[in-house]
Amino acid sequence: MALPDEWKTKSAGVLEQWLMEALERDDRNIAELVAVLEHLAQAHDPVQADALAEMAQDIYAELNDRQSVLRLLSVRLAWPVPGRDEPAVCRKTVESAFSDRWGKAFAEAVDLGGALPPEEIVRRLTVLTGMRAGGLCNDKTWGFGIIREIDDFYKRVTIDFDTKPRHRMTFAYAAETLELLDAEHLLAVKHAAPGKVAEMVKSAPAELVKAALRSFGPLAVPDLQQRLVPAFMAEKDWKGFWDAARKELKRDALVDVPARRSEPLRLLETALVYDDAWAAKLAQERDIGEIMRGLDEALAGGLLENVGDSGRDKIGERLAYVLHACENSQPGVAARALVQAERCNVPDTIVNVAAVVHGVVQSGRLETALNELPAREVSGYLDLLIKHSGDESKEALLEMLPRMPCSLMDAIVAVLRANAYEAQCAERLGGILNAVQAPPLVVDWAWRRYGQNDEWIELDAAALLQHAVAMMERDLSGEELKAQNDLRSRLEQGDALVQMLGKVSGNLRESFVQRVNSARGWDTGSRRSVMARVIKLYPELLQVIAGDDEKEPAVEAKRVTSWRSYRERQEQLRDIVECQIPENSQEIGVARSYGDLRENFEYQAAKDRQRLLMQRQATLEQDLKDVQGTDFSDASVDKAGPGCSVVLCGADGRNESITILGEWDRDEVLGIISNKSRVGTALCGRSVGDEVQLPAEGGIDGELRTVKIVSIEPLNTDLRGWIGG
Repeated sequence: MALPDEWKTKSAGVLEQWLMEALERDDRNIAELVAVLEHLAQAHDPVQADALAEMAQDIYAELNDRQSVLRLLSVRLAWPVPGRDEPAVCRKTVESAFSDRWGKAFAEAVDLGGALPPEEIVRRLTVLTGMRAGGLCNDKTWGFGIIREIDDFYKRVTIDFDTKPRHRMTFAYAAETLELLDAEHLLAVKHAAPGKVAEMVKSAPAELVKAALRSFGPLAVPDLQQRLVPAFMAEKDWKGFWDAARKELKRDALVDVPARRSEPLRLLETALVYDDAWAAKLAQERDIGEIMRGLDEALAGGLLENVGDSGRDKIGERLAYVLHACENSQPGVAARALVQAERCNVPDTIVNVAAVVHGVVQSGRLETALNELPAREVSGYLDLLIKHSGDESKEALLEMLPRMPCSLMDAIVAVLRANAYEAQCAERLGGILNAVQAPPLVVDWAWRRYGQNDEWIELDAAALLQHAVAMMERDLSGEELKAQNDLRSRLEQGDALVQMLGKVSGNLRESFVQRVNSARGWDTGSRRSVMARVIKLYPELLQVIAGDDEKEPAVEAKRVTSWRSYRERQEQLRDIVECQIPENSQEIGVARSYGDLRENFEYQAAKDRQRLLMQRQATLEQDLKDVQGTDFSDASVDKAGPGCSVVLCGADGRNESITILGEWDRDEVLGIISNKSRVGTALCGRSVGDEVQLPAEGGIDGELRTVKIVSIEPLNTDLRGWIGG
């Protein structure tokens, strides 16, 4: 609960006296105690607050109210006390309050003497003490469940999950993975009244989103989508649902809808008003992310009308703080702060925008800043650069053009052309593209622009065709790999290839086909797809190639995987983009501060990790682009293939069941295999009665066994539950 405003003005002595009296009452309220203790610790004396909280713990321990003991311990750990040994405090509290048979079983499950931090021990014990027969829970692997039995002798809990009834977990595993649900949790509501939730999807989308935020906590839009699809709605219904929900949520003063899709939606306790009081509160904020988020939202909604001169000065001081903190370690954040300072009309005496811009251009941080900026903010930042630095910024932007991704290159070219630098821009890009080898990012940009009637620059079709073949043979990573994949798509499907081939001579077309046909290191399927397109347009070129390449390539089967595995890959990508790469950027910044980069091991190690992360990011992004998520609801059982269970009979007369799903699916317990595995490949396309040779179980490499397909069956409830989990 929030502490009433009148209590916030009371002295430490008055608060201590109230706490002492409250602890003596039989009707003491744990929520009130926690609120007063937190205020006493934050505003007055954390040491005295800690002592009073420990006293309260002892009282609740005598009453065997372990949940209240853990709540008090949790808030104690949240405020710093000089000299306090937090692991020792945690261990002492648990040993005191968990001394009976049940308590010892729970304490043993969290391994008090192990490496878990105190906060995680408290969280796990809160789960264990909150378990009740008939209680509702959720597990990342098994989904929604109902607790059926808690056995302190064997230290196990039995749970009926939707996908696995009567599943047993040890206390230790349950504490680690379970989330206990109250009756208001969205999953509990769906269990009790599925029709109510289905109706909310149609008629009250905003209320459903708010219910999700209350249940799962703050969620960015992609995370919200993963929570609701397909558990509460079909994939095809998401866009319409979110469009309707977002319109309502933007008008709801108690919902914080951030400007960025990657930032979380939050529920507020009170409506937020952007005025001088808000600016004064912002002036106390030290978290850079919160400062930027607050200003982003205020500026996006045009909500600073009620902020006066003193409030704008406070905003300027916070932005100056962000610029100073981020100018070297996070140039993209500093660039955003600079744009905000301009939009908020911050006085030059607080943030001298022109001087900062000059410093950014001179220091070489401009390229990093542009790459780190969100796409929607690039144009504003470029306009600001030109406004305050003129030709100095234009020359810097021209120099870095070949290293920019296509979206940034488009934005830079647009601002340069709009500011009397069109001729210089055309000369720079033309010279790059007329060279023997051109940078991949520029080649991809040129292919995107080809045929758009851009009279300001001449794009030579013959040169672009040769650059494309050379680029497809290279081993690339990061943004260059993205450009390569984009160009591959344009070669296989886009109009630019047709237009270019029509512009060049027959000899050049023949040369292009010969080079494509003999290209090495190029994906065979993509290469043949391009060859098929060209020969369809110019059949006479068929004589240029021979052998198998004369045949039109077969159309590859659609690549699929279950929604479960697809979301796992999405989560891996999210972790890399939102956690690992930012952490690595901080590591690089810290390592750079150590001095000479040529002999700086920490810097080299951090840069090596950066390259690996960028390669992994590019691979996952391509995987998620190439492979589609599915629930296999349209799978046929006429022949073995993804989305069916195959019953096999071996030479010993025993039957076994194998379920074939998609590329990334496997679960030994349920007998799920990938359609790309050796067994999956051997079975796909076979019919009932066929005999198939499969790898022998436990045999040496190459040893085979013969089995007969007895039946091909649709997926059962457990398997469908696994797919949706």
